[in-house]
Amino acid sequence: MKPYKLMTTMFAHTADVKGLCSTRENGGFVSVSRDLSAKLWHPVSESSNQYVQAQVITTHKKYVNSVVVVYTIDEYPNGLIVTGSNDQTIAFHDIESNKVIAQFTAHDGPVCTMNFDNNSKSNLLYSGSFDCTAKVWNLNDLVRNDFKLSPSITIKGHDLTVWNVLGIDSEGILLTASADKSIKHWLIKPSTRSAECLLKYTGHTDCVRGLSLNNLNHQEFFSCSNDGNVLQWRLGHSSPLRTINVTDSFLYSINMLCNHNESDCHFITSSEDRSLRIHSVVKSQIQLVQTIVLPCQTLWNSICLPNGNIVVACSDGSLRLFTQNEALMAPKSEQEEYEKELSQFAIPVKTNQQMSQINLNKLPGVEALLTPGRNDGQNLIINNENEAEVYQWDSTESRWVKIGVAVGSSESGGGSRQKVHYMGKEYDYVFDIELDDEGTKLKLPYNLTEDPYHAAQKFIHTHELNQHFLDQIAQFLIKNTESQVIGSTNQANSNYDPFTGGNSYVPSSYESSQSSNYGTGDPFTGTNAYMTGSTNGQFKGKSTPKLEESNEYYPHLNYLLFDQYNLEPIIKKLRDLQKEIAPSHKNELISNPNYIDMIEDLMKKKFSRQDSAKLDTLFQMIDCWPEDKVFPLLDLVRVLILDREVCDCIFENQSTSLLTSKQTEPTTNHYFLCLFKFISEQNLVNSMLVIRIVINIFNSLNNLKSSEKLLSFVLNERTFLLNRLIVLSGNSNKAFQISYSTLLLNYTILYHKLVNFNSTFNSSYCSDLLLELIEYLNDSTLTNNFINWDSEALFRLLVTMGTLVTKKSSGDIDNEYVLTVAKSLQNSKLMCQEIKSKSLKYADKVTKCSEYLLKLLS
Repeated sequence: MKPYKLMTTMFAHTADVKGLCSTRENGGFVSVSRDLSAKLWHPVSESSNQYVQAQVITTHKKYVNSVVVVYTIDEYPNGLIVTGSNDQTIAFHDIESNKVIAQFTAHDGPVCTMNFDNNSKSNLLYSGSFDCTAKVWNLNDLVRNDFKLSPSITIKGHDLTVWNVLGIDSEGILLTASADKSIKHWLIKPSTRSAECLLKYTGHTDCVRGLSLNNLNHQEFFSCSNDGNVLQWRLGHSSPLRTINVTDSFLYSINMLCNHNESDCHFITSSEDRSLRIHSVVKSQIQLVQTIVLPCQTLWNSICLPNGNIVVACSDGSLRLFTQNEALMAPKSEQEEYEKELSQFAIPVKTNQQMSQINLNKLPGVEALLTPGRNDGQNLIINNENEAEVYQWDSTESRWVKIGVAVGSSESGGGSRQKVHYMGKEYDYVFDIELDDEGTKLKLPYNLTEDPYHAAQKFIHTHELNQHFLDQIAQFLIKNTESQVIGSTNQANSNYDPFTGGNSYVPSSYESSQSSNYGTGDPFTGTNAYMTGSTNGQFKGKSTPKLEESNEYYPHLNYLLFDQYNLEPIIKKLRDLQKEIAPSHKNELISNPNYIDMIEDLMKKKFSRQDSAKLDTLFQMIDCWPEDKVFPLLDLVRVLILDREVCDCIFENQSTSLLTSKQTEPTTNHYFLCLFKFISEQNLVNSMLVIRIVINIFNSLNNLKSSEKLLSFVLNERTFLLNRLIVLSGNSNKAFQISYSTLLLNYTILYHKLVNFNSTFNSSYCSDLLLELIEYLNDSTLTNNFINWDSEALFRLLVTMGTLVTKKSSGDIDNEYVLTVAKSLQNSKLMCQEIKSKSLKYADKVTKCSEYLLKLLS
């Protein structure tokens, strides 16, 4: 088998990518994420390794876990994207119209898995949930029942979460995999709307997470588990044919590799140890063919597309694609950058069983790399100048590849914390969860390598607690453990993520800049935070756990972007405005509609340097269009600048040097000279859009080493931008306020990321940047205006303040000194005190966040 190599990396989501499904288009697929979205991706062309985001779906109010694509309903020939979410619903999204046609409550718990076979004639959709059930849905009923769907069969038989379902419609069989360590074999009886359990497959020693049918022998299937094993089964036989120990870590998914050589069978697995593995199945032998390590902690899912390329869903919000086709492989420079990123990955010793036992003084030196590895994926730890470096043997290239650095190791190898014994097992933590009645306590054991949501769900089932407390318990675990290496994003609540969700941003909604109703809504506003005292949140026979109070709001770690859009209404608005103003303008850039066609073409394809002339034309149009009509053009720049290629084109001639004095005049970059003139009190809509353009530049600052020109621009322009915004801080435009606070938060996150990036950014320099922003936020004019801001904008501002003074970087910023200075400034504290005194006026999350901040600053 030819080895797989990196094809491309797409920073597609703002939180963990949990599910994937291929589409009918060659190379197309859908991804779903904990950022509450689903996204449809199309390749630019069959010969390109680049993708375009075709659609964004923001239907759900909580994490989106699973997705399938359905092509078997005649009324929807272009297909339906079906998504399952933690909000307990399943939603059907029509690809052609880009609209949701149906959404309904499907389970009494999060919908964590779905399965559908487009080659089947039965048209049955299967789902599994944290509520311990699987359900069968007949999609033939979807249209004839006016888009209302009820399960034709509800299957009860597992004691814990149903993590995976696999329908084998040719046999009338459904397999269900559960956290109760078992797989069950059900005979589906559509005529009587019932299911009969024929067999229980046992062999795993922990949660069963994935199922996959052998694509060459449909009488066999494979399963993977948190026990790190893959088991091969024959239908109808309760014992496994063979057991393959893949890893000491959790395995989250298993899928078959699309191989056009019909004599070969391969499967791929994704795991908690950063590794994608490919195994071959030849007769009675199963062999590891290739191990691919990725620069993120958790690989939640991986699938093989019909064209043979592999997509991996990662905990850092990215999608990484791998290919055997040399023509589609990433350029050499990108491959080298990827390998460099991989080599710098920090591996916490306390979360890795092998790492926790290392003694730096006893490790071999670099000479050990001269000895070839025994097999693919073999790990080797060496001492290179008193640093524990981790290497892995790549048998396809016959060399050792550096995959990270062990952090937290000690001279004596005592890098791991003391384990706690409970019920005959070792755990990193055993928490006492106190009940209200007579001080009764329940034990909650937890290991750092566990998914906190899985541990919380297991605790709920063990003690028969109410499902409503899943998010509360999971957040308690996240906030009260030393390391958060599992790819869980720290959400501030369960019903609404304060940084994502809602409907896509529609520029025309902002024509009335003072309006409090923005039509379809801004993507970053919505309902209040999750309340634990919900009227439905009573335990069955038990009291509510009294969880230790923790700060779930800051520090915030990831840049926030304004990346949602719908191109069609933007272009329509642009054409309507052009028709309106063309008769009174002779400038061809205004009067000629062909320029809008050109801009539409620019937006619909992947940007390349050959499109730089079109980009220039767009900015020329911005420069000459009337100020009150230019907002759709600004909005298009907001979308375009999310693309790294566009940023590189705009900042091609940007100096990488940092100004020694604070710049109070606008940039010399001619593109942004054109944009910055729109920041004014006369038009808050335009001001808001320009701020969002700057905010979206941060999307290209995740990898600082390849972004020095962008970095110098963002840092050099900070004083000019923030001084201009002070003047505008007193307005009541909700969208402007949210944009302003988001820009401040992104600068704060950047300052922490800069520590020790290079010799310029030493701890003193970065501390000064933090102090500069702290003093800025204590300006009396600003704090007096902030107190009257919209709740969402004010909440982001408080998160910014908390992140400023909370140590979250691995560098050596003098956090105590920064906090001391912050405590000496009074205006922020006065603002928090006023919020506390008028708590009924503000959203719950605003009040709580201000209370935490007040304690920190007192």
